[in-house]
Amino acid sequence: NCSLMAFDKDRSTLKIIEAIGIKAEDVAHFELRSGEGVAGGVAQTGRTRVVRDVTDEIECPEFADRQLALKLNIGSMISLPLLISEKVIGVINLCLGKAHEFTTSEVNMLEILATQASIALQNMPLYHSIERHHDHLEIIQHLIREVGSHLDSEIAFEKILAAAVNITGCDKTYLVYKTQSKESWEFKFPRAFPHNNVKMPD
Repeated sequence: NCSLMAFDKDRSTLKIIEAIGIKAEDVAHFELRSGEGVAGGVAQTGRTRVVRDVTDEIECPEFADRQLALKLNIGSMISLPLLISEKVIGVINLCLGKAHEFTTSEVNMLEILATQASIALQNMPLYHSIERHHDHLEIIQHLIREVGSHLDSEIAFEKILAAAVNITGCDKTYLVYKTQSKESWEFKFPRAFPHNNVKMPD
């Protein structure tokens, strides 16, 4: 399942405003304070949190409601911050039904999508943003399924680029990223993107 939580900076709380694969009545009153639980910790730090097994109290002692996790069949999860101008506006939670070791590639790809979602929300008029939340969640949920199906890296990057176009509404997009093993920036362009004259940053 997948959920989008909005951060109320005045109350310092997170509340689910859209979800896929979760009944509304199960989370209608679910709320986290900043720093509480996995998602609350992400809201407080602005950093992604990955949990291989939420039922493991040693690995994840801060999990807010383990009984709810069992009810919703949550095994593993990744929580990603939505940031605008380095300030957290919300958190996206992606959950799988069994324990799963998220790879570095999976985390990197999902962080790229979360960044694109943040940009889209920043540029979107308020009355459009709520109705688009669900569409964004479906795009990201679909992507994590494909990323976890052992695609080769070139196909995975093409799918990330396509998802970024869907989320932002831009007609052209490319990725600029840096891996842990290299200090230089790497670029990935769509096959049809004319990038011969693109200037690379120093």
